[in-house]
Amino acid sequence: MQRGSIIINGDCGRHLGSEMRGGSITVNGDAGDWIGAEMKGGLIHVHGNAGHQVGAAYRGSERGMNRGTIIVDGNAGNEIGLTMRRGLIVIGGHAGDLIGFNMLAGTIMVFGSSGIRHGAGMRRGTIVFMGDDQPQLLPTFRQAVKYQPEFMRVMLRKLVQNGFEVPDEALRASYNLYHGDMIDGGRGEILLRA
Repeated sequence: MQRGSIIINGDCGRHLGSEMRGGSITVNGDAGDWIGAEMKGGLIHVHGNAGHQVGAAYRGSERGMNRGTIIVDGNAGNEIGLTMRRGLIVIGGHAGDLIGFNMLAGTIMVFGSSGIRHGAGMRRGTIVFMGDDQPQLLPTFRQAVKYQPEFMRVMLRKLVQNGFEVPDEALRASYNLYHGDMIDGGRGEILLRA
């Protein structure tokens, strides 16, 4: 898909928006696994839940999502942003394990609780945990500073423009910044809302 828009009133299966380059897809329901897999542009907005491997690379591929935006209002599964290169993934609810596994760059935001082993093998990029139930990080991440990043307000306002509900406290929050994965150079970032 390179342009135009698709609206799905109901649930849909796997591979929604895989390798899309532009345009928009709106799902007024739930979506399956691999949504936005290896996408290169455009917008996918799922108003329900999503499965595993959102914005991920297919097995054997070197790169996952390379541009674009994926917004899931509900929950999502494991391996979100697996080997992602660029772009933005937002999960409004809870998420599973291994978020940002082998991440090359880009941004992933999770507003609910999540599983374990996030950012394992990440080289660059940013993972933000906005919820009250903060995950335990791998021991290969080191705390750097507590601060209020200016880019966060810009990103959150953009999400509001795209129809995503952002809690008011998120706009005023401070974040604890951790660098990692130290076994892969330590240039990635994980932000935990303070």
